Parts: sequence; C-alpha cells; structure tokens
Amino acid sequence: MSTPAPLLQVRDLRIATTAPDGSVRELVHGVNLTVNPGEVLCLVGESGSGKSLSMLAVLGLLPPGVEVTGGQILVDGVDVAGLDEAELRVLRGGRVGMVFQDPMTALNPVKRVGNQVARAVKVHQPELSVTASRARAAELLEQVGVRDAAERARAYPHQWSGGMRQRAVIAMAIANNPGLLIADEPTTALDVTVQAQIMRVLAEARRDTGAALVMITHDLGLVAQVADRICIMRSGEIVEEGTVWDIFDHPEHPYTRMLLSSILGVPATDTEGVSA
Repeated sequence: MSTPAPLLQVRDLRIATTAPDGSVRELVHGVNLTVNPGEVLCLVGESGSGKSLSMLAVLGLLPPGVEVTGGQILVDGVDVAGLDEAELRVLRGGRVGMVFQDPMTALNPVKRVGNQVARAVKVHQPELSVTASRARAAELLEQVGVRDAAERARAYPHQWSGGMRQRAVIAMAIANNPGLLIADEPTTALDVTVQAQIMRVLAEARRDTGAALVMITHDLGLVAQVADRICIMRSGEIVEEGTVWDIFDHPEHPYTRMLLSSILGVPATDTEGVSA
C-alpha cells in the first residue's frame, strides 16, 4: 500500500529581515518539517523561536521587511514561492485554513460576524448566491458550537465573547474543507475553561473535515493531549523532533529537557549549554 504524499513539506527554510543600516539578520535557520494527511504536528517553543514566522511563510503572510531568503515550501507538491498573489489567495482559506491567536485581529470590527464567515465561503465558491453563502455560514457557526447561529450571525465581533469570536475564526478556517489547518496559539488569549472548549471545537472540526493540523504553542500540557508529532524550536531552529512518547519520555536535546523541567516539573538532568 502506497504512503500518502505529504500535505506540507518545508525544506531548509530560511527567513531574514533587513535592518535600516542594510544589515541582514536571519530569523529562521534551515527549518525542515513534513505534515502528513490527518496528522497533528505541534510546533513548540518560546516567543521569538520562529514557529509563527515559519507558518506565516507557508501562506505568504510574512510581515513587511521580513522575507524568505532560502529553502522551499511545498503545499500538495506545489512550490509556494512560484505562486502569484491571486494564487496565494486561493491557497489561503482554500487548501490551507488559518486560526489566528487573537480573534479580534482576525475579524473586521465593523462587519457582522455572519457576513465575514459568508465571505470566507464565497471567495472560494463564487458560484454560490449571497443567500446560499449566508446559509452556509450559519451551518458553519452551528458546527463550531454557536447556538441560534442564524440570529447571532447578525452581531458584530465586539458583541461576542472571546471564546465565541474564536469559534467564528475556526468556522472561517474550515469553511472550504481545507486539507491543512494551521492554528497559531488559538487558546492563549482565553481563560482555562474556554481553552478546553475551543480545543474540543478544533478536534471536532478536524474530525468533520479530515484535515491535518499544525498547532503552534508553548503549552506542553496541551501538546501532550493532541499531538502525533512534536517539533521543538529554539532561536529559529528545530532542535528536536519526535512523537509525544519520544519527547516526553526520552527527550534528547538539553533545551527540550529544560522546557519539560520548567513547565512540567520533570528533572532536567543535562542543560549544559542552554541559557534561560
């Protein structure tokens, strides 16, 4: 039986920024990773480790002044570097859905929530009528646990709680049955109870669509519950990769051991060469 082709392949990815004086600072140093169909891969590391930048590069969403300087990103075997802006828009929200950390920055504050979800549908399915796209938006909101979705879809983002806004963002991300979901710290801005609810919504969305998931997080407790594989990032590099069992029971890199020690209370037997 043949092995399914990877959904995402990142090969020797390098990302850099240019300072006003013309000097170049490399932010991501030769990252390699693969995501297979239906898999959950967690990118774990402290703030500034390069995990979010690496995934923003997949969608061509790097901030101004930051650019890919080397390597290759393949989505379904297609090199992202060869796509123009129109083709990238087809990729975003089509084959790849993105769940951002802060739903208030992902939602337009002056547009009704339902209209924003409907637009995510219609951009990729232009043959749908306005009525059909709004009906689909209500279905998606119900799918992520919004009660009385058709009525509540008329509200504006500020009228929804943080957890409800994040449900809307997830609805937009899964609107077109993507093969890959990227979730960038999707629960960080939420309280513990709502975090658990959002993770259940993500799990159900994956089950309904069959999507693979890349979860960007620093929460190792969360990782232990959801990951198939883990990549540990530090200072723009992947320093260790393995299954949950590999990372939690047999960590090899000193930085991984330090993370486990600081977050989970696991003794760090060897952290030589790793600074806090």
